[in-house]
Amino acid sequence: MTLPAPLYILSAEQISPQRPLCQDWTCCPRYPGGTYCRSDDPDFRRLLRPAEARRMGRLLKRAAAVSDRALAAAGADCPDAIVTGTGWGCVESTEQFLQALCTRGEHLLSPTHFMQSTHNTMSALLAIRTHCHGYNVTFTHGAVSFDCALHDAALLLREGSAGLALVGGHDEVTPDYRVLLRRMGYAGLAGQCPCCETSVALTLSATPRRAPLCRLDDLCLRHRPAPEEWADAVGRMLGRCGKEPADVDLLVCGHNGLPDNDRPYDGLARRLFPHTPQLRYKRLFGENFSVSAASVYAAAHLLRRATLPPALGGGAPQGTPLRTVLVVNHSGGADFSAILLERP
Repeated sequence: MTLPAPLYILSAEQISPQRPLCQDWTCCPRYPGGTYCRSDDPDFRRLLRPAEARRMGRLLKRAAAVSDRALAAAGADCPDAIVTGTGWGCVESTEQFLQALCTRGEHLLSPTHFMQSTHNTMSALLAIRTHCHGYNVTFTHGAVSFDCALHDAALLLREGSAGLALVGGHDEVTPDYRVLLRRMGYAGLAGQCPCCETSVALTLSATPRRAPLCRLDDLCLRHRPAPEEWADAVGRMLGRCGKEPADVDLLVCGHNGLPDNDRPYDGLARRLFPHTPQLRYKRLFGENFSVSAASVYAAAHLLRRATLPPALGGGAPQGTPLRTVLVVNHSGGADFSAILLERP
């Protein structure tokens, strides 16, 4: 059997309800309460030039900050490819444009908010700032956007079309947008983890430059599989990598407190991973269309630590080594993803 070519996550950074641009959440996690929580932003004045920051919306600043930090940690100035996933893009800029349209009609409208409201604004901004003239794509597939972006970047690296890819997942949730998500039945519901914001950037390489956080062995995406088909697909992916379900040391899964959302994770765990500790990462990072990026970010840094910190729970005995982590997510029972990560 030919094993899939491994890739390496060199760096990963986040802005979320946790302390931004650091990994304090591993020892001093914050558990956001209520039904809605915005991200804890860093001091952008220390990270971006004032003249540049004035032209950026909040989400663009976050995307620039986490991407700059991820590239610096990887020892790179310019990636070969930029692949971004976002559910709704720069919502705040969209709202400002629509509000101006309502109050001023079609006269004297500033084009800035309209230009920044398109979904691919973040990828374009990052390309301009890093002088990247290579592959540049934005995926807007709802809650599976980041998973598709990571899959696309992996294909690009494995075929040799790029050596280093900057992959991101970015979404903001304004107060008005939060009301819409609640009406949709997606986030902000009673009994569900809070509706939060996520901005994550990671660098993915075909070679282990410097000291990578972890190795990406394989990933698979499935659309509307039957419950048994999903478990079978995960089992086959593990088999391709020479693994058994018992080899997985930690299952990172997207429980959010709603029975319909949690049921597929519980079914997969009962069938393949009955004794595997679980990290339910949405308790830390909340719910939004790009939060699956936070699951990969968290798994990568836990593999760098090599143990699951007691502060995060998960059911693993203290000091249990982490060698292999499986990240599983689904969106509304329609789009499923599994990502196998391992210590390099």
